[in-house]
Amino acid sequence: MDAPRATEDGDEKNVRRGLEKEVDVSTEDHDHKRPIDNIAAGLGKDTKLLLETETRKQAEYSELVSSVGSEEGTTVKLFLCGDGQVGKTSLAAILPKTGFLECTFRNMKRRFRKLSVFSPTPGVAVAVRNVRGIGRLSVHDFAGQAQFYVTHAMLLRTTNAIFPVVYKITDGEEEQKRQARQSLIKICNLDESPQFIVLRAKGDLQVEGWLTFIHCSNADPTNKPRIVLIASNADKLQNKDDKKRGLLQAEGLLDHFTERFQESLLVSPEVFLINCKEAGSREIQRLREVLAAFRDDMLKQRPQVPKVCVQLSENIEGWRKMRKTFPVMGWQDYLAAVRQASSVNLQERIVQLASSYLHDEGEIIYLRHKTDSSVVLDPQWLFSSVFGPLLAPDNFPIVKIARTGEDYVTLEELTRVFSAYADIPLLIKLLQDFQLCHTNDGRTFILPSLLQQEMGKAAWSPVSSKAVYFGLQIRGRTEIDSFSCDLFPRLQTLLMQAHPGKLSRPLLWNNSAKCTDGKAEALLQITTDRRQLNIFVRSTKGIREHCTSLMDLLKDMTYRLLHETSPGARSRDMVVSALDLQEHMPEPHAYSREEVEAAAEAAAEDDRTVVNPKRGTPEEVKDLLLHLGNLKHTVKLENSREGPAEDIEELIRKNYPLLRERLQVSDLFPHLIQRGLLQIEEKEDINSKTTTQGKAEALLDLLMRQGKCTCDDFVEILRIGNHEHIVIDRTMNRWYFLQAARDGDVEKVRRGLEEGLDVNTKDWTVTRKQAEYSELVSSVGSEEWTTVKLFLCGDGQVGKTSLRAILKKTRLIVLWNMRRRFRRQDVFNPTPGVHVSSKTVRGIGRLSLHDFAGQAQFYVTHAMLLRTTNAILPVVYKITDGEEIHGWLSFIHCSNADPTNKPRIVLIASHADKLEDQEAGQRRATALVEHYRKVFQESLIVSKEVFLINCLQAGSREIQRLRAVLAAFRDDILKQRPKFPKVCNSLLAEIEGWRQERKEFPVMGWQDYLTAVEQATYGFVKERIVELATSYLHDEGEIIFLRNEANTSVVLDPHWLFTSVFGSLLAPENFNKIIDMINRTAEDYVTLEELTRVFSAVADIPLLIKLLQDFQLCHTYDGRTFILPSLLQQEMEEAAWSHVSSKAVYFGLQIRGRMEIDSFSCDLFPRLQTLLMQAHPYKLSRPLLWKNSAKCTDGKAEALLQITQDKRQLNIFVRSNDGSREDCNSIMDFLKDMTYRLLHETSPGARSRDMVLSALDLREHRPQPHAYSREEVEAAAAKGENLVHSQRNVPEKVSGLLPHYNLKNKPKRVARRWRLVHPIQDHLQADDDHRPQPHAYSREEVEAATGKGENLVQPRRNVPEKVKYLGRGNGSAEELIKQNYPLLRERLQVSDLFPHLIQRGLLQIEEKEDINSRTTRQGKAEALIDLLSQQGKCTCDDFVEILRIGNHEHIVGKLK
Repeated sequence: MDAPRATEDGDEKNVRRGLEKEVDVSTEDHDHKRPIDNIAAGLGKDTKLLLETETRKQAEYSELVSSVGSEEGTTVKLFLCGDGQVGKTSLAAILPKTGFLECTFRNMKRRFRKLSVFSPTPGVAVAVRNVRGIGRLSVHDFAGQAQFYVTHAMLLRTTNAIFPVVYKITDGEEEQKRQARQSLIKICNLDESPQFIVLRAKGDLQVEGWLTFIHCSNADPTNKPRIVLIASNADKLQNKDDKKRGLLQAEGLLDHFTERFQESLLVSPEVFLINCKEAGSREIQRLREVLAAFRDDMLKQRPQVPKVCVQLSENIEGWRKMRKTFPVMGWQDYLAAVRQASSVNLQERIVQLASSYLHDEGEIIYLRHKTDSSVVLDPQWLFSSVFGPLLAPDNFPIVKIARTGEDYVTLEELTRVFSAYADIPLLIKLLQDFQLCHTNDGRTFILPSLLQQEMGKAAWSPVSSKAVYFGLQIRGRTEIDSFSCDLFPRLQTLLMQAHPGKLSRPLLWNNSAKCTDGKAEALLQITTDRRQLNIFVRSTKGIREHCTSLMDLLKDMTYRLLHETSPGARSRDMVVSALDLQEHMPEPHAYSREEVEAAAEAAAEDDRTVVNPKRGTPEEVKDLLLHLGNLKHTVKLENSREGPAEDIEELIRKNYPLLRERLQVSDLFPHLIQRGLLQIEEKEDINSKTTTQGKAEALLDLLMRQGKCTCDDFVEILRIGNHEHIVIDRTMNRWYFLQAARDGDVEKVRRGLEEGLDVNTKDWTVTRKQAEYSELVSSVGSEEWTTVKLFLCGDGQVGKTSLRAILKKTRLIVLWNMRRRFRRQDVFNPTPGVHVSSKTVRGIGRLSLHDFAGQAQFYVTHAMLLRTTNAILPVVYKITDGEEIHGWLSFIHCSNADPTNKPRIVLIASHADKLEDQEAGQRRATALVEHYRKVFQESLIVSKEVFLINCLQAGSREIQRLRAVLAAFRDDILKQRPKFPKVCNSLLAEIEGWRQERKEFPVMGWQDYLTAVEQATYGFVKERIVELATSYLHDEGEIIFLRNEANTSVVLDPHWLFTSVFGSLLAPENFNKIIDMINRTAEDYVTLEELTRVFSAVADIPLLIKLLQDFQLCHTYDGRTFILPSLLQQEMEEAAWSHVSSKAVYFGLQIRGRMEIDSFSCDLFPRLQTLLMQAHPYKLSRPLLWKNSAKCTDGKAEALLQITQDKRQLNIFVRSNDGSREDCNSIMDFLKDMTYRLLHETSPGARSRDMVLSALDLREHRPQPHAYSREEVEAAAAKGENLVHSQRNVPEKVSGLLPHYNLKNKPKRVARRWRLVHPIQDHLQADDDHRPQPHAYSREEVEAATGKGENLVQPRRNVPEKVKYLGRGNGSAEELIKQNYPLLRERLQVSDLFPHLIQRGLLQIEEKEDINSRTTRQGKAEALIDLLSQQGKCTCDDFVEILRIGNHEHIVGKLK
């Protein structure tokens, strides 16, 4: 069974068959992908979910087994199913009775018992025992009353159980026969005998519901539940004819259901007609044999039980006895108890997996998706002592819950019934966790499964004629597919939990629910047989978008619950007729999804209709579908992509195998000759080759050598030369990108990032952010987003705040301008920090306006916002002062965290009213726009429009023109940006509420925040999704969240942070009249008393301090005095870095911006100074800090760090007084790594280069030491030459410049670590060689996996690894080639490998020609493998992959 091929092809039948045959879906292919990674679009939604579930379960099982081991299991569950009073409890009692005397005594005792006693099972009775002739069984006697089915579903979803389904052979009243016959006419052939139809009808009434229930609840696609059909009440058949008729009836029913459920259930062929009250009968003995055979078969097929689960199960047994009255534990108490009882230190992850395994086995009840969930140690207690009284019908002889007239339950009633043996608040939480109940007031509880009232017609009656209706019907795919009994009650509970955040309080009835989000309303209904679930939505105002929003919410909610509650049911979704919905027809017609899609894809618009067969009238597709995005359009995937490749050589290399196979060179010759790219002699040389591939190779090699042909020319020649069928991949090759990252080629790395490559991804096709975005969208979905950020930038008092005010003024302009004339012009009213407001601006659209303070003190915090995405940045400057705006543009450029996005800039010259010569001002503004458009053309989109504005005059033509430009930029951003993940939108809505609740201090710790999110989203959203969504909102500037901090806080309101906190903290002295400022000490420090004085009214001081420390804005050594590096004003004195001993050695590194537009972020150096303080006392002594300088020591060597005023150069000087190079190297490496990591984080858009500083100048303490380029130093080191100081014309040895230089091992070019890509290299996940602590397998694990032919599972990453590749990894292929040299020399066909080696950049054209110059096949093979060994560039995985795709698979299997 080829599972990967089936998933790629969308072959649903074979995927399901593979799952049933227990194909290992965790196995990776040669691309390191599992079947789940290659899912085709054509695969059904339910099949995809099954595949995802099975993949996860297999990986989790492997992780459990690898933690401790496994052992054989001996217990099998026996689930006795059937309607009420069919004899299940009696059967459970006589099944263990095997001795003659025991059976005789039991039968005699039964004869004298009162037959009229009604003693039903409340819930589920559980007993574990060794049954003679069968083995160890866990017998579950299920109550047959329908009220309990909602909780039975929890157990039916467990695995490895045998299901005896008991029914009465004697039930058969005439009315029942008539109803059964009518229902069966739909599924039976009419030529069958009427008598047989009646026999099947009896079974249909009692058995079909249970078999369907078991089938739809089966959570394991590799397992067919084992069924035994048992006809009871055999003693009621009076004579031989009745018994013969009963036996025929049982046989007919067995044949019918065996055939009907053959794909999903394993029904025993044995017929049983039993008196369930008579122990020791032949039928009971035969039943034992069948159950024993099923049990043995299950134990053979089921995997071994993880030992950790066995140990945990033994501990739980003891805890049950200790907690008999209330056997429930909170997760943290449970986790602590498990760790205390375990002899090994179990990680929380393993405890979660083991508890989930025991939940699936029915040993405990544990809701894994609930982070604060409880663990029910004794399911018997839960189902009998809790669910029994709670759900029991009126005729049950037990203490029951009394219900109100609306079928609700009061807190007083719960207390009365359960207070003796349960903690009422914990019990209520337990019921809410199971989604069985909800309360709006804490006093009255609604249990949807208890509702008996039917919905009246008036509840969904016709509304206005403008109303639009849409409907979705989810139905079972086949006749055996229905939905679990707990689906709809739990869906009703979710609707209640969505109030008041997303929905108003819903109206609930038996099998119906109505809700509204305030814009549209919806009706949800499920049929009595649970085979159809309808969702109807309508907007009384006729607005489709309102319907879309509500439908998406309900649909996502339903599908997630459907997968959880009915994992075995296959469903299909239908589109409901809008005509029938508008007329409120009781059973509206439903079109298949395929039917609607086919109509939607019709070429002519008039043909995009479907015909309602009941009415014979057409309906337009647009009236049926809320958005055509619901259609599964088949899209032809192409590898081509906009944007040029770097050069023709790289383009041809990337596509070499494709071009070699597909080119017909004769068609291209005329166009190449016409363009002067091919000479006649070259053409004749190419034609001299004998094969098509040889000619193609010769042409491609020629074009690469020449380098004259451009990429665009080559693509154009292919197009006009009858080669349109060849799709050229013009993106950067992943191997080039990897090599560029390792070599330190910043330009290639940046281009790769711009094209979507990222070293953090396993398949190298999407960036980390793209992968996280896909994960977010796949969790709930996405929707359009209409808000765009507007960042008003510029120096202080240039008019930004005035511009913000007049930009929003579109009415009463005259009045506003008149008020301005009478306002004092000299009032100083600056913006402290950042002023944030959201508003719909007429003529532009919805904007989030950020007015940035222009004072330099605030730049350190502005950097946080400038790193967000999707913003328009007007940069305002005074035309009268000639102020420099280069700094702001460089700041924006270096802060740009998204290499695929160019920030959009509008340059605005203000103070036009102060100009005497308007034309001169216009010329100057125009010149500035043209200049900066040219300077920043590679990194910023600067609008070509020139604006000369009076920022105090509203409604001017310039302002109107500015609105038009901003509107165009906004529309462009909304078109290009991906849709907004719905989970982020939902989270944002909740955050808005929390902002209002926490106005004074809108900050939450991560755990409190996580708990609040979980409560607001019904526990559906996992922590991983919450983290990604929060990070996404941080990138959007909606909140502040430091993702890398394990115990960080989440700032819900950035406006509060930037204005109320940073405003007072960082404001310059002239702000003292408008805000309460922080006073600083003579050393520019801030005291705790001062923080308390200013912020005690608006913040929790300890939390505020932690917040500032999380942002790396401050540090304290004593808890009383706080150092904020950005506030330091004192300059470093020369004495702080003066001459020392003559033995001292100096080394220096300079990191500088590569281009004139590259500078470092304003927060880089202050945060670096904070990190230096945090490194005390463990790594560094307490550093000395000044404005733009810092001095530190590790006790052996000392260092000086300095940044220039323009933020374009950062110097690191190190020296050792003892002359120890090693000490200098140690502190240099420490500081260098710290700097580069912070540089990558704070200045993601800045391109840098590193320079080596002159040791001569450093020893003489020259203020501006000479800097050599890295390339200069490497070239000199490679040649063994000295460098010449250009300013002093004296030589310097390379060994005197690099502290790590070793004359025996000269530095290789590939080891260039001091580049911008250094932080990228540290995140390479393609191979574990780059991981700081790669995972290690024990020798025993590897040998065991080898013996079984299995993979190993990497526990940290939860991914399998092939044993045969362990020890090779992505290291050099040199050792692999040496071990297999004789084999490779004899068997390699080098011509088949050339295209793939060239494509990966592992072979040059000259090297290929050199290899081909060898005369024998073995000689060519030798030359190739010698070359690969010497180069050391080819990894083992690459080499094996090239062999495989290069027609050498026969060799791969023989490699040592």
